[in-house]
Amino acid sequence: MVRRNAIQALAGLGLAWVMTGCLGVQLTPPQATEIPSPQATLPLTNTPASTASGLPPTATKAIPSATPTLVPTASQGPGPLSSAPASVQDLDFINASRGWVLGTACDASGVCSPSVYTTDDGGRTWSALAQPVSPQPTPTPAAQGPAVPGKDVSQVRFLDAQRGWVFGPGFFSTIDGGKSWLDQNPVGEIAALEVAGGTAWALQRSCTDLTQCTFELLAFGGANAGWQALSVQPQLLGVEAKMARPTARDAWILSWIGGAPSNLVVTHDGGASWKELASPCVSSFETAMAALDANHVWVLCGGDHGMGLQEKSLFVSGDGGNHWDLAASASINGGSTLPISGYVAGLSLTSSQVGWMGLAQGTLYRSGDGGQAWKPVLSSEAISAGVGVEHVFFVDPKTGWAASGDQVYSTTDGGTHWMSVPVQ
Repeated sequence: MVRRNAIQALAGLGLAWVMTGCLGVQLTPPQATEIPSPQATLPLTNTPASTASGLPPTATKAIPSATPTLVPTASQGPGPLSSAPASVQDLDFINASRGWVLGTACDASGVCSPSVYTTDDGGRTWSALAQPVSPQPTPTPAAQGPAVPGKDVSQVRFLDAQRGWVFGPGFFSTIDGGKSWLDQNPVGEIAALEVAGGTAWALQRSCTDLTQCTFELLAFGGANAGWQALSVQPQLLGVEAKMARPTARDAWILSWIGGAPSNLVVTHDGGASWKELASPCVSSFETAMAALDANHVWVLCGGDHGMGLQEKSLFVSGDGGNHWDLAASASINGGSTLPISGYVAGLSLTSSQVGWMGLAQGTLYRSGDGGQAWKPVLSSEAISAGVGVEHVFFVDPKTGWAASGDQVYSTTDGGTHWMSVPVQ
């Protein structure tokens, strides 16, 4: 999710913007609605291109933490909600049917809390689960924005139908599909977490100031009991990080600080060794990364931004990141082959040629030629005003989901048709 907590300047333009919090959308009964794809196609031009198995190594150190505290089930159930819908923060699916949404919902008194919902029919219907909150939370009025009681969380990942996590920066786990949550009490914040091959990796972050953090990569699953630090740690810089992990052996971690060059590392042996790569993002304020396999990885770099506009560069690699091709870009000076409107948010790959891009304060786009040309697939009328599409996720080339505001959009035909359902 794109987070912007302060006013930032657009270099050379003197533009400023302020992102605001919760949406005031009238809640409607849950009913699937088919969303037609827009007919108009963004005029684009092509940019020439230049061009074993195993689990994480045995961990050497268990995650240092306070004794975890299980939140009593009686206090975890969702309370009575107001007419405001649940604003989707993130979504995750383990197959074409079973998935989860992490949202922010407000009760009748205006207190907003993290709320988890699940579906077993591909997103046509949603059911509320337990709320991942710490004991004795401190409520925050809804008027102050999407703050939540206790520890803030912004992302959700599930390893299977029972084991999953909500995190960023808090860290809660479940072993019953979300019916109850355990506060893991990590020493630092959880900046990223990805699952693959029956294992999960989490990137723990501890920051001394706003310019530098230390990162520790933790592993769960395989021969490990609980979360433990990998014996070989990647060298990361900056304060923000994204991870792409298509298999148990292959992973890329991109770290950066806003407006400065980024750092990119990769492993192809399950974390036994790491290699530093040349990062394609020279100066980024936000990035999105997606990997299909050990070779195909895309990175979307978001640069100068303001007033709903952002310069962007999409780089693609067919050799694991050793070489990068600039596939498309958006510039405030014109000549763009990516939309200049909207902020970098989500990226997903369904083949080496087909990619999906979600933009905050924008919409959902699809490319079928390796990232060179893009066209919108959801009409602007279907997108929650001022929010855009911040999340997109596919489990196979035909089945995927996107989220905007309180709506989850689903497709079972590769994006030709989309159905929308409000989460509540």
